[in-house]
Amino acid sequence: MSILKKTQIDYKWVILIVCFVMEFFVLGFCSSNAGLYTKSVTEALDIPRSLYSIGNSIRYVAQILVAMTFGHVISRFGVKKVAGFGFATLAFSVVVRAIAANIIHIYIGNVLWGIGIVFSGNTIAGTIIRRWFKKDVGRYTGIVMSANGIGGAIAAQIITPFISSGTFGYRKAYICFRLL
Repeated sequence: MSILKKTQIDYKWVILIVCFVMEFFVLGFCSSNAGLYTKSVTEALDIPRSLYSIGNSIRYVAQILVAMTFGHVISRFGVKKVAGFGFATLAFSVVVRAIAANIIHIYIGNVLWGIGIVFSGNTIAGTIIRRWFKKDVGRYTGIVMSANGIGGAIAAQIITPFISSGTFGYRKAYICFRLL
């Protein structure tokens, strides 16, 4: 037996880190600071805030409807494909909202946002953690979910200067997400 013993990292810790990073970006960057965009988007597109706010309701309805199919979708396609689809949908929602020319585009972006959040947000992260951790599931889920607050705090510092940079500054903030 050699003095140097090979150490092998338990793969569940890699999964925990990946889930943390996923929530950092998905929830922290793409969702936590949604309110920072309201004034900039409504002024740039000359739409009433009330119409813009309906987009949030549309997003939540989309989330509810998609969440009702979550178990079936996971069992049919598997976690990796569903998470990948969630990321792609979320990225597409950011692009749609960045180039939106009217309220309908905002609503379409919000539907995509709702779908993306379900398939790459809390629901999928919780599912993954429960599959990999048999003990202290709540602790590890809490660690992963804390990424939302950390990501949101960091994102606010990054996107606020973009949003404040001019009439369509919010588009620069959305493009910033695409580059991450």
